[in-house]
Amino acid sequence: MHSDPKNTVMIFSVIISTYNRASLLRSAVSSVLNQDFDRQRYEIIVVDNNSTDATRSVVEELINANPQARITYLFEKEQGLSAARNAGARAAEGEILAFIDDDSEAEPGWLAALQEAYLTDESAASVGGKILPEWIGGKPEWFPQIAETINSLDMGEEPTEFVFPMHPFGGNLSVRKTVMERLGGFSTALGRKKRGYLSNEEKDFYSRLERLGPGKVLYAPEAVVMHKAFRLRLTRRYLLGRFYWQGISEAICEQEANSPRRTALLISGLKRAGEIFRNGIRLIPRVLSGKPETYLNDVVRLSCEIGYCRQEIVGAFFPK
Repeated sequence: MHSDPKNTVMIFSVIISTYNRASLLRSAVSSVLNQDFDRQRYEIIVVDNNSTDATRSVVEELINANPQARITYLFEKEQGLSAARNAGARAAEGEILAFIDDDSEAEPGWLAALQEAYLTDESAASVGGKILPEWIGGKPEWFPQIAETINSLDMGEEPTEFVFPMHPFGGNLSVRKTVMERLGGFSTALGRKKRGYLSNEEKDFYSRLERLGPGKVLYAPEAVVMHKAFRLRLTRRYLLGRFYWQGISEAICEQEANSPRRTALLISGLKRAGEIFRNGIRLIPRVLSGKPETYLNDVVRLSCEIGYCRQEIVGAFFPK
């Protein structure tokens, strides 16, 4: 007997937000279509965040090629990853929202592993899994260890609980829709936009969940997503920019949570600037040595500190 789709409980709404990545989007959606999971019990919502490429055509082709699947194309005018994810969440019919990036692919057992975690512990508000890098073109020899934390997450092979400030990353994150609604979604002050590498919308989200509760945040090791890391894009300039924006994101997240006084921000920013100057001077001989493996980790950290300092001073002079 075949179940009646109208009477089938929708468990998951898989939300894929995308901006001008039509060439990657097809494989991301296809990986979700190829789950070891009843297709009638999950939907796929592709949120087009003002793309100017063939994104809509790719989604329409996938819809036509998979008539038994539930795929929805959704256009979101407000620019930014947080706005796109929030739009997908509002349109979702599933009990659980699952997020994956447009440059990633979910392993076939991804949804089943997420569901198992929720069934094992009914107090779970959110479940995240592994994000492993798929090095397209190979991993650069000089790639610093600190940079591998950008888009990958691996807490081992045993199920466990995230204890804040540890939290799932947006490339492999699920949350009960009721929790998402209660917390008001992701902050649109954070998260990737057209320019720059603003982030930390997930950290802000889980900070609010930690304060407001209730609900555990679980790690499901068998819920695996592969994130594409293209060697051509992994330049030193990219890394410095990415961590500079990470510092900005950390500072905004901190200011959103604690609302510090302007004078405190200015004093902190000036002290941090002094530390940056001193650390930068110490780094000069190592940089001049021409051996990236001896200095790149510290240069990347310094770039992050510069971004944080910049945002403290901006916050002091231009409060929200």
